[in-house]
Amino acid sequence: MLSRIDGGNSTHRRPGGTRILAIAAAGVTSIALIFAMILQARAAEPANSYFESTWQRTDDPVESGLVSRTWMWGPEGFTGEMAEEYGESPGGERVVQYFDKSRMEITDPAAPTNSVWYVTNGLLVVELVTGRMQLGDNSFTQYNPATANVAGDQGIPNGPTYATMAGLLNAPALADGATVSQRIDSSGTVTDDPSLTSFGVTAAYRVTEPGIDHQVASPFWDFMNSSGTIYESGAYVNAPMFLSPFYATGYPISEAYWANVSVGGVQQDVLLQCFERRCLTYTPGNAPGWQVEAGNVGQHYYEWRYQQVGGQPTATATPPVTGTAEPSPTEPPVTATAEPTATGTPPASPTPTIPPTATATPEPALNYQYLAQFGEQWDPATTIDQPRGVAVGNGYVYVVEFTEDRVQKFTTDGVWVASWGELGNGPGQFNNPFDVEVGPNGNVWVVDANNNRIQKFDPDGNYLTQFGVAGSGPGEFAGPTGMAFSSSGEIYVADYANHRIQRFDANGGFIAEYGSLGTGDGQFELPSAIAFDANDNFYVADTQNHRIQKFNAVGNYITKWGVQGAGNGEFDVPLGVVISGNNRVYVTDTGNIRVQAFDLNGGYLGKFGDPGTDYGQFGEPIAIDVDSSGYLYVADMDNGNVQKFDDVGNYLDRWSDDRKGRFGDETYGLARDVDGNIYVTDPTFARVLKFTATGEYLLEFGEQGVNTGQFMTPHGIVASNDGYVFVADASNDRIVKYTQDGVYVTEWGSSGGGNGQFQGPIGVALDAAGNVYVTDTSNDRIQKFTADGIYITQWGEPGSGNGQFDLPGGIEIYGERVYVTDIYNHRVQGFDLDGVYIGQWGSFGSGNGQFDEPGGIGIDSYGFIYIADSRNDRVQKFTPDGLYLTQFGSTGAGNGQFDGPVRVEVAANGYVYVLDYGNNRIQVFTGS
Repeated sequence: MLSRIDGGNSTHRRPGGTRILAIAAAGVTSIALIFAMILQARAAEPANSYFESTWQRTDDPVESGLVSRTWMWGPEGFTGEMAEEYGESPGGERVVQYFDKSRMEITDPAAPTNSVWYVTNGLLVVELVTGRMQLGDNSFTQYNPATANVAGDQGIPNGPTYATMAGLLNAPALADGATVSQRIDSSGTVTDDPSLTSFGVTAAYRVTEPGIDHQVASPFWDFMNSSGTIYESGAYVNAPMFLSPFYATGYPISEAYWANVSVGGVQQDVLLQCFERRCLTYTPGNAPGWQVEAGNVGQHYYEWRYQQVGGQPTATATPPVTGTAEPSPTEPPVTATAEPTATGTPPASPTPTIPPTATATPEPALNYQYLAQFGEQWDPATTIDQPRGVAVGNGYVYVVEFTEDRVQKFTTDGVWVASWGELGNGPGQFNNPFDVEVGPNGNVWVVDANNNRIQKFDPDGNYLTQFGVAGSGPGEFAGPTGMAFSSSGEIYVADYANHRIQRFDANGGFIAEYGSLGTGDGQFELPSAIAFDANDNFYVADTQNHRIQKFNAVGNYITKWGVQGAGNGEFDVPLGVVISGNNRVYVTDTGNIRVQAFDLNGGYLGKFGDPGTDYGQFGEPIAIDVDSSGYLYVADMDNGNVQKFDDVGNYLDRWSDDRKGRFGDETYGLARDVDGNIYVTDPTFARVLKFTATGEYLLEFGEQGVNTGQFMTPHGIVASNDGYVFVADASNDRIVKYTQDGVYVTEWGSSGGGNGQFQGPIGVALDAAGNVYVTDTSNDRIQKFTADGIYITQWGEPGSGNGQFDLPGGIEIYGERVYVTDIYNHRVQGFDLDGVYIGQWGSFGSGNGQFDEPGGIGIDSYGFIYIADSRNDRVQKFTPDGLYLTQFGSTGAGNGQFDGPVRVEVAANGYVYVLDYGNNRIQVFTGS
């Protein structure tokens, strides 16, 4: 790991930063080595003084409220300091940090620090557009170009992407002073739109460099040469924004184009132009200072590099699609303010053209009352940041976070329960907690390393007592890092920098100490963790001696095993140890990024885990605990999660925050199986969540990616009667089939307009024979398949006529009829099972039977139809033939109110489940 770069005594204006565990131990030279592995920068302030001053120059005045203008970096970084491969940097790695708008980097730490180019912001756009990742001055790896939208809401398919721009790098430059009236669509087609001349944008400055010949559009050239308030040399001054016009952006790699894109759910014309380092946008309707903005290139690049290509070259011809948590690529976001509900006498319901059904239906319920709700928005504040200790007890898993100075409490299935603690030295506060243990009476004990004490809490986090102070005498500590309980309740503490184990009674009264600095039997060098077996022998992770030592309860040495190395039974900085009920000793072999298992005498049994971020892989396994069933819980510091394994190392689960049972920033799909269980697609985290009918969290499946069984934007979902679920993975242009327990079965589809290909599928439904119907949204058609993905037929084309679509969305089948919400035509259309048009109802508006972007469809057992009228924040109910019956809901966040309802399902008991998009919840209603 790279050492932290710091250019002096920089003072950060925001709280946070790395706090090194201060340990007074004369002659100890290996503390830094150990702690370099486990100390990281705190939240995402600029990682060093050079990054700080670069950020401050343009963005400090924005954060301070002195100016109103676009960020050039963003309010803060969204990573800490990182090391990335670069051949010409020392050790082959350079220092980087990611911000929303770009990446800061120091390629040569020995270069003159007063140069404007000491901190650079790489050619990220070039890499995103070409797919050519730069790993050195002349070292590249080829991937597919990124498919994040260059401008506007992410994923909306009418926006040009970086991959789109790849086809325009060699487009000819406009003539000097020419008016920019070129329009580009998502396919890269360029047309001339004379109406755009009214904006008065011209070709202002032509750049001719090797391989580059493009004009800079006038709003961008003005911006790049503008002056304003900046922060420099500790003061706010008025000066040029950029020391060089091309410092922040680099040279233009495309011409400027107008695009009609969705911005906050509203379609509008935006000028965009890609430069080597940033893409700039110009939105004439924005407030001054915000008309020209720098796009979120840093976010897009980070997602492309680490979430899509994942450092592995792609062999597929279909580009991976960005998995951002921004609005879905196939259905307009529904968080904008809806038009007011009509007051007074509502307009008459538009006459439907669907002929009546032959079957009589009972008297429908017309009054609906709120019954319950479940699910809420995921809270990013619960994200596990560098877990250092983990303990199981009381039916819960407790995790201490080294950098966040708190304890988090989860169920053993990873459902978040609570958290407590903050930075400080008062009761219940922490300064770099290193370990957590559950005592014999269920109380929770925390090793508060930098405060040199042990704190005791009840199971709910209420402070009870503490013991310990800084020092080297009896009962004093120098950076305690681990603890364990004997069968009698006595407390043993790994006194890290004092190179000893201390023993206390159950109240913290000192009894004895064992060990001293050295390599002999019973000596230690930085002991970090302790565990007891059933006979009250204790085992110590003797970290810097790269071994495990075993003692009896009064500290008499018994045996040892391990030497430094990477072979079986060898260690590289073992930091955690635990003993299971079946007498297995598990050790987190941190430097070798694995867990090893032994018998009680050190006989090697096996290992599990290898480097990576996938399920069952580790970044830095630090701590480990075991429950009464033998399940293992490993705190993975670098990956920021807890992983659960069985006793032979088979991966079972992992979690990193409170997202289990809660939703990301957007939810789109809703389904119900024959047992009444509810399924919700969560594009933010590329997964499907499953709940009972009463909202109890059951499980989740899926992960972000483009590979088999992964999702980029899971959207529509439907459950079959024979135990499967089908998910429309919009950004990957495919349908993925799982069992209802989350086991992958198959998938089909690719990007395109041919039979069996898709452009943003978002709705999926099943008929009685098990055939699958998909709303192929951007192709404005419906496709029909067998349950195994064999293409059968299709119907529909762009337009507003009968059987035509403008963004088909929700789809549902009742009997021999297929109902489809035609979103931008604000209507519902009906077809037979072969796609023959039957009729329609609805028009734009807020009156009874009118719609403003209708979303999902629910049909009850009698054929009554429920439409999620998204932008009107209501659900409307119709007869099977489209006659208006009633509605419920209004705009808001209260019970029974909505902020963009997008899906609706009706249970066999008549309960109506509504996916309330903007409020991140499911609401349940009952009718009378």
